[in-house]
Amino acid sequence: MYKTYVLPNGLRIICEYIGYVRSVSVGVFVKNGSRHEPQELSGISHFIEHMLFKGTEKRSALDIAEEVDTVGGALNAYTTKEYTCFYAKMLDENLDTALDVLSDMLLHPKLSDGDIALEKNVVYEEIAMYEDSPEDMVHELIMEAAWGVESGLGASTLGTKETLSKIDSRVLRDYMAKTYTPKNCVIAVAGNFGDDIEQRVAAYFGAWRGSGVVADTFQEQYHANRIIRQKEIEQVHFCLGFPAYPSEDDRNYPALAFNNIFGAGMSSSLFQKVREQRGLVYSIFSYMASYLDTGMFVISASMKPENLSEVLRLVYAEIDAAKCTPLDEKAMYKAKQQLKGNYILGLENVSARMQSIGRAKLLLGKVRMPEEILQRIEKINPENTFAIVGDIFDYGRMCVS
Repeated sequence: MYKTYVLPNGLRIICEYIGYVRSVSVGVFVKNGSRHEPQELSGISHFIEHMLFKGTEKRSALDIAEEVDTVGGALNAYTTKEYTCFYAKMLDENLDTALDVLSDMLLHPKLSDGDIALEKNVVYEEIAMYEDSPEDMVHELIMEAAWGVESGLGASTLGTKETLSKIDSRVLRDYMAKTYTPKNCVIAVAGNFGDDIEQRVAAYFGAWRGSGVVADTFQEQYHANRIIRQKEIEQVHFCLGFPAYPSEDDRNYPALAFNNIFGAGMSSSLFQKVREQRGLVYSIFSYMASYLDTGMFVISASMKPENLSEVLRLVYAEIDAAKCTPLDEKAMYKAKQQLKGNYILGLENVSARMQSIGRAKLLLGKVRMPEEILQRIEKINPENTFAIVGDIFDYGRMCVS
């Protein structure tokens, strides 16, 4: 059962008590991701994520790391297209340490020009690593092909050397003043904690000030484009992308069921037909990417250049077969069991539960109960799954990278 609170400064708190564990996971979710950024500051959200670990007014970067390590905890962060998350997992007795460190990082970051210059070099290396990893870059490029590099969805979360070069302490503080505000954030807590959780969060975050709220005024338009990059490497990596559904669209449930059968695991048709039976690839899979207002179904594979034509022929054959033949009851049962199993097993992970409720509260304003999710999975059938296959696989709207 979830409990929600709102502090006087507008900060929302969502909690899930799990009494049989000895740990607690805390996350601060900021409604600011790469698709909220102005084009000239592409990458600033990810850079802020890095900089908040560089020290505060009273803690050095080493102090932060040692304080968490001393109690056997874990502290990390990540940036997505639609939000940024800072999170910690510790023994329940160290909840205050998690809240203290996280609040200090977000409310009192040092952001010195010296640290900024140093951390830019770290991010430049991260960008170079991606550019040298075609198996990762091809997934960035399929987003760029669909929505354009000038859009938040199409641009890399990392930004570029050109955009990062414009960032200094003043730019960071101005940007954070608009986005890192209590009304624009959610704190999620899952695990073993007391009835005083609202008061404990308020003790560390209650003095947070600022009223800025990031609006979801997205205007990206999907386009069927191709982006081809040539590099002197041993393999070809490709993605085929098709427009799919926003994160709250109920058609995602049959789409996910189909994805499990089509390309999401070792028993999927793509893996069996292309890798196991023909030995043409090492990696081949499909996945769903969903955002607040749009989505994409992606097929990806890596192979020797001489195998590319045959792999594409087999992939298209599987697509065409899926469009012509509905899943039978046996395949449908398997797909639904996979979805239910993955979801229920995820509920047994304290950190995963914290992430799930925090993300949902921040982006959607609500959290669906497990029973509601399972009911939607049960409603998946061959008819609604076949309908979404025909809807998604439109070659006229296919992107390629």
